[in-house]
Parts: sequence; C-alpha cells; structure tokens
Amino acid sequence: MRAWVVMLGGLGVWAVHFLGVYGLASLADLSPNPAWRWTAIGMVFSLVCLVSLWPLFAVARRRSSSGLVGSIGQAGALLAAIAVVWQSLPLVVSA
Repeated sequence: MRAWVVMLGGLGVWAVHFLGVYGLASLADLSPNPAWRWTAIGMVFSLVCLVSLWPLFAVARRRSSSGLVGSIGQAGALLAAIAVVWQSLPLVVSA
C-alpha cells in the first residue's frame, strides 16, 4: 500500500489543487468580495500545494534505489509541481 502512496501522492496533490483552484474561481465569481482577496487565497493555496510536494518527492527519492516505485513517484511529484505552477499562472497574471 505504501508503494501506491509513493507513486500516486504527487498526482493526488495535483488533483486537489485542480479542484481547489477552480472551486475558488467559482466562489470568486459569485462573491461580492474584491477580486484581490480571492487571488491572494488562491496563491496561498497554490503555494501550500507546491510545498506539500517536496516531502513526497523526498520519500520517492529515498525509494528510488528500490527501482520503479521511486522513479514513478519522483516523476509524478515533478509533473505535479509543474502542473501546479502552470495552473497558478492565471492567478499571478491577474494580480
């Protein structure tokens, strides 16, 4: 079971980030609050997701000596980090 968490942990963080950012965008569209608040909340959320990928990458790196599980975990965490940054770019541009 631990091997699956190592391999899919990064992609799980990416999925949570995807749902969270688009959920925040929907709430911002419906809310009377100023847009800069929602942008700030989205940036903080994206930063938390990005920082949470580092321990997953470190665990996968330690397990990379065991072969495929660590390599897939590293690739998934790296792909998730790139995707989190990519999905956060509209927040940065709109700020």
